[in-house]
Amino acid sequence: GSLSVTDSQGVIRHSTVANVLGQSRQDLYLFQTLRRQANAGMVADRPFKGVTGEMLIPLGRRLEGPADTFQGVAVATMRLPQLREFYHSIDVGPGGLIRILHPDGQVLFREPSSRDPIGEPALEDPVYRAFRAGKASGLLDEEPGPNERPLITAFHALPSPGLLLAVSLDRKAASAEWRNKLAVDGGLLAAELLVLAIATATILQLLRARHAATLRLASRERQLLPGLAAIGGLEEVAGD
Repeated sequence: GSLSVTDSQGVIRHSTVANVLGQSRQDLYLFQTLRRQANAGMVADRPFKGVTGEMLIPLGRRLEGPADTFQGVAVATMRLPQLREFYHSIDVGPGGLIRILHPDGQVLFREPSSRDPIGEPALEDPVYRAFRAGKASGLLDEEPGPNERPLITAFHALPSPGLLLAVSLDRKAASAEWRNKLAVDGGLLAAELLVLAIATATILQLLRARHAATLRLASRERQLLPGLAAIGGLEEVAGD
């Protein structure tokens, strides 16, 4: 992963990856959303393939100045394969699924799976379609589901980092109605707490990056002050 800070125009001014300095991120979903929405919190961008071939996801927060003016964004990239392994290990019962979708219509996780689904289109996914229809949470009967089996699905749109979370049980495997609801709601709560824990850790990383960038800027200004003072003294001598 990496940490980067842009200015208000989307140009990267500080980064742990030197070769991206000066590049523009103005057209990114993350930058556009954070510039437009002052209370957006943490926002997840579309996943992309890094230089090493690994899939990464950028998570960013808005940076503000005096009077809550937009000053840019701080962005941390996270390696998706590591998270995928974790979600793959969660037991949701035979035929069950955990899905995390980007609000732009891409799959971040769909586990368990036999192949990596990161970045696949999710425009026809029932959870995504329900979200696009204006539902922030709810229960769905999927027949058949993405695994070709009938599912009972609970989903919830997390406002920060702006992702769609869904936990599904195989309808045939869940025999009693009360057990269905308990298992789905319990799985949803556990998965949501997991995502929020990851988001909290990332927020702390971003805050540390912002603080470090501020310290670097202050240090550079202190280094420049003696030189500027010397130049001013030379100009006064020349004027005399």
